[in-house]
Amino acid sequence: MKIAVYGDSFGDIKKYKRHYTDSKGLEEHVQHSWPARLEKKYDVENFSKTSTGLEWSYNLAINNNVKYDRVIFLASHVDRLMVNSEWSNDAKITHLNQAATSDSKDELTNRILKTAQKYYVYFQNREFSHNRAALMYNDLRQRFGDKLLLLRIFADGLGYQGEYNCDNQLLLADIQVNEINQRYGRVDSDQIAKKLLKPDRRSCHITNPHHEMMFNKLDHWIQTKEFSLTRQDVITINKQDLAKYFND
Repeated sequence: MKIAVYGDSFGDIKKYKRHYTDSKGLEEHVQHSWPARLEKKYDVENFSKTSTGLEWSYNLAINNNVKYDRVIFLASHVDRLMVNSEWSNDAKITHLNQAATSDSKDELTNRILKTAQKYYVYFQNREFSHNRAALMYNDLRQRFGDKLLLLRIFADGLGYQGEYNCDNQLLLADIQVNEINQRYGRVDSDQIAKKLLKPDRRSCHITNPHHEMMFNKLDHWIQTKEFSLTRQDVITINKQDLAKYFND
């Protein structure tokens, strides 16, 4: 069974390898992740790359001429940007998170970030973002048919769940946020945003119990083409177990 995985940091496990030697258990977490476990069981090509957007993965998928038995597509945020190739060799970054709020000591990188921030202030349009995302979702459906599992990560665009042709009712980012709320108690949106920016020891943004759940569901879909992911699938995790994933 040959499988392709497209997406962003929710599927990217390659980035962790350089941190294994002083990881304090990170390697063990990564090996338990659903991408790593799928790679052990199937012939998997994982194209996921941290910070990439929906259009980057979409372009990669539609231009890949390899035939796959299954395609797992993690649909990242439609408003993420990629630095023009004329600048990417000199810049310290290639892909930008849609918020683009951070600063850099590198002059060119900082100029790019500031430009992106201004773009979102003056030009970003939620309706247009919604339309772009919906069109790409529908095109992926037509291209890959029942070989495709389309999992939405974020509430991008206008956030209308029913208007996106995806396979999950529970957004992948909601699992990430739910674990934060379980660890620290329910916090407001500003506090959540700060917690999301703070590094932790979760691989692909979720803990091992949720990786176990995701692997079982994905494995079942690969075998049967049947899939569901709803709020009822969220796991309540012991706070002591949660503590080993967060840098308090």
